[in-house]
Amino acid sequence: MSDPVTLTVSAKKIKEISKDSQKLTSNIPKYSIVERSSLSFENCTSEVTPKQKVPESLVIRVELPGVSSAKGIDVDLQEQTFRLKCEKFKLENVSLPFNVDKESGKCKFYVDKQLFELVVSVLKTP
Repeated sequence: MSDPVTLTVSAKKIKEISKDSQKLTSNIPKYSIVERSSLSFENCTSEVTPKQKVPESLVIRVELPGVSSAKGIDVDLQEQTFRLKCEKFKLENVSLPFNVDKESGKCKFYVDKQLFELVVSVLKTP
């Protein structure tokens, strides 16, 4: 059996490590993905659990505090993933709940709310 190893770390080093970990997580913005569908009475039933239905579109919203313009926001939309990058924030490979038509995306940036929004059509499965 080997002797135990003692590791000494200074308070300064702990602060540096803490700052580095904050940098890694502080540039990931809050986001949400909401399913959007139109309501049709044919989909309404008396069942307690609604039928699983593929939505018409997904609405992806990303909070970007401190960002005052859409200029410099880089978006990459693929069939199953979404990526956003700008000077202050970075989202990498966010999985989407449904396959989307990557050519159908419509972006909008709300300056007053510092909110980026992307609406994209969901691909219908055969």
